Amino acid sequence: MKSKKRVTKYLKKWTYLLGLRWWQIDLCWSEDHDSFNCDGGMVVARAVSDWRYMIATVTFYIPAIKDKTDDELEMYVVHELCHVLINEMREQGIDHEERVVTTLQKAFFWTRNMNGG
Repeated sequence: MKSKKRVTKYLKKWTYLLGLRWWQIDLCWSEDHDSFNCDGGMVVARAVSDWRYMIATVTFYIPAIKDKTDDELEMYVVHELCHVLINEMREQGIDHEERVVTTLQKAFFWTRNMNGG
């Protein structure tokens, strides 16, 4: 399917740009038509991660992505990868926040350096 190929391309691009290559990030697909968010819109994707082991699964819902533009798909991929980056923030204590902020800082500098900045 064309949508799967496009999502995979953006996932490869952005795991690199955000410095997430040291994570194990699995990509899954679902045909589930009954996945709706709290405001009634269809869920496009969902990330579930375990920061302790640096593993994550990003699931894309095929009915929700089939008509998305390239720009929209890329935005959704980056959005879900940001969930991977900040998942640890669900834990209590400033130590987790500090580690997540440090990871984000490194990811943003990695991106800046990739663009010659």
